[in-house]
Amino acid sequence: MENLSEAAPALLGSTWLKATESRRSTTLQPASSGCHVIDSKVLDGGFRYGEITSITGAKGTGKTTLTLQAVASHLLLDDYCEVAFVDTTGSLDLLRLRNVLAAQMRKRHREADLLQSGFMYRKKDVSFSAIDNVFNDQINSVLDRIKLMRVFDFTGLVEAVSEIGAKWERASNYPENETGKEGDERGHVIASSEKVPEEDEQKVQNNEKLPPSEKTPSGDGDNVSRKKSANMIVIDTIVNVVEVVMSQSRIQGQALMTTFLRSLQQLTSSLQICSIVTNAAIGGSDSISSHNKRRRIGVNASIFASNLSRPALGRQFSLLIDSSVLLSNVSGPGSVEPQHSKHDHFEFPSNAGLIEVLHDRTGSREGKWAAFEIIAGSEVKGLR
Repeated sequence: MENLSEAAPALLGSTWLKATESRRSTTLQPASSGCHVIDSKVLDGGFRYGEITSITGAKGTGKTTLTLQAVASHLLLDDYCEVAFVDTTGSLDLLRLRNVLAAQMRKRHREADLLQSGFMYRKKDVSFSAIDNVFNDQINSVLDRIKLMRVFDFTGLVEAVSEIGAKWERASNYPENETGKEGDERGHVIASSEKVPEEDEQKVQNNEKLPPSEKTPSGDGDNVSRKKSANMIVIDTIVNVVEVVMSQSRIQGQALMTTFLRSLQQLTSSLQICSIVTNAAIGGSDSISSHNKRRRIGVNASIFASNLSRPALGRQFSLLIDSSVLLSNVSGPGSVEPQHSKHDHFEFPSNAGLIEVLHDRTGSREGKWAAFEIIAGSEVKGLR
């Protein structure tokens, strides 16, 4: 993928068929939202690989928390999983992400201990702080697999995704166990004291591929292999850079957004990337008339009559992605009633949040919803 600003090339039906069969044979477990209720009742397991998911919500609805939980789940899935975090707001809190990683590690530690003990409760003398000390080196190693890319405009967004897409595409073209973590194209890391053979150096200058190396000249002499792994792209928040282009020319802005999202879809599908795009919510004012409330139907309509918010960037944005998730808050303690149900009433506290699937390309998750609350700023607890 060389340039995301260009239109995605047309592909033959047989090519798409092979890609579909390949995806089904290598389907990955979805990235968890950090909440079993949300995963099981709303997302059918979590955020899917090979798809673009939009998380929409106003400030304070849990959008960032849910995204960080998905990032942590992805990084802990495998030692080779990487995340490209494209930040348009400069608000990524790595300390907060570290806390989320530590919490998920503690949870997995407890689950593994229960499984080992035959699900028998055993009192532990070690404290959480002691466990965190053990996890410190692991967490730092996990954080090294995050590539943070700060962008300020739409051009920067395109270049950032193009760069990471080209890197991952090159890595995917190498057979398993022939690509190292970093270094030359033979797949090994060259020590600073090691001299590159002249014939190899000449090939590098001529952009020729080097022959695969059986041995890795690492410090311990062991082979360093890198298997093909799952990757994740997070764009936070896309509306900040797209709205600037649309304010100058809405038609041109929509055209650029369409081209970008179609190219991102091709990259996501071909490399089985879990792409998460956060978006702002608009139209949440209670001053909207009841007539307009009744007219709010379609791909961006909430299933709750009291929820007037919808994703920014319009209907076209929602149709260019695979699934759209909307987050909102319960406006004070009381009952919550889905718009299409006359008999279901649910009571939640005033600090509860709601998550619902507005749009799902497969149709299997559309209309599903759940309630949750955020504890200690990072933990997501399901309420329904």
